[in-house]
Amino acid sequence: MPRSTIQGHHVLVVEDEYVIASELARALREAGAQVLGPAPSVHAALVLLDCEPAPEVAVLDLNLGKGVDFRVADALLTRDIPFLFATGYEQEFLPERHGAVRCMRKPLDPSTIIEEAERLIRAGDAEDERTAIANVFSGASVTKFRNGLLALLSAEDQAHILPYLKRVTLRRGDIVQEAGAPIEHAYFPEGGVMSEITANPDGKQIEVGLVGREGCTGVPLILGVKDAANRTVVQAGGTALRMAARDLEEVLEAHSPLRTLLLRYVHVVMTQLVATALADGQYKMEQRIARWLLMCHDRLDGDELPLTHDLLALMFGVRRSGVTDAIHILEGERIIRAKRASLTVLDRQRLEDVAGESYGAPENAYRRLILREISSSDDLSISTSDRLRRPLGRNGN
Repeated sequence: MPRSTIQGHHVLVVEDEYVIASELARALREAGAQVLGPAPSVHAALVLLDCEPAPEVAVLDLNLGKGVDFRVADALLTRDIPFLFATGYEQEFLPERHGAVRCMRKPLDPSTIIEEAERLIRAGDAEDERTAIANVFSGASVTKFRNGLLALLSAEDQAHILPYLKRVTLRRGDIVQEAGAPIEHAYFPEGGVMSEITANPDGKQIEVGLVGREGCTGVPLILGVKDAANRTVVQAGGTALRMAARDLEEVLEAHSPLRTLLLRYVHVVMTQLVATALADGQYKMEQRIARWLLMCHDRLDGDELPLTHDLLALMFGVRRSGVTDAIHILEGERIIRAKRASLTVLDRQRLEDVAGESYGAPENAYRRLILREISSSDDLSISTSDRLRRPLGRNGN
């Protein structure tokens, strides 16, 4: 079941009729909301507004036993908290300052109230993103786009695609797409790492690609193909911006800057596939592991990588003992440090020396085709953030 937009959000309920307040609060809690109240009076509602946590959206009755009172609505308006009226009054009854607020007539349908509250939350999230984008291009703050591809888009294009994006949290082990199945969403990671995995009919698996905050999943969708070629599994958790497949198709059709950017990224993915095949067939295990650690290091913050020997063995399609021997070699040279559930990069330059020519071709393609050519294009502009200028290859230029 898809996660409700309202889940985890704080919703203030202001209603003096006990049965209505109780039913609405129960429905909101069942949808995953954190209910503040119900507040049966103006005073109680104003007290809750001054407390922590603050509401993110409110459902407000106008008549709280002593006639119509707009003080709570005015306080919400001043605090820039979105709200809706759940009342017996008509929309035309509202004063001009609240004329744009949705007025939902009693008797109330809790599901309709929840849908409207979710719409207000989505609208608020999109407005936050638009404000952040305007700020970053005026130098006022850092953009909320932490995905390398989306950060390269102009402010205008970013603002256009925001309504189609939803920030989600991905956890280790999550499968975001299955081989041969229709692709439901494309993910633009802001952190973490995902593996593209292929398997034979006997179930033997091997990793063929890696994606993090520099790229996106759902590459077949960019080419007009609706089914996934590989399984995509989260290896290190993080947040991602998710877009429905049908929305991506619509956006690509309407906006050539994003289409140009993503088609170039497809070429980078193809380069990575070729480099992976070459590494698997022509390089020693310690070189393959060094390459893979560098690729993870490029995409994750810090030097500690949440990787185990068993995971590496699965990714490379080899016995665990072979991986353990290679890690012992790298650890003995003080290039990495191995713990039970993680590997720490101690000397990146020497790790690159071990990887040799097995590492670097896809990274150079990304810098050449996306960071350099796209950033100098008339159609796209690039953030000046140094982290986003070099999402691949920490020592690259």
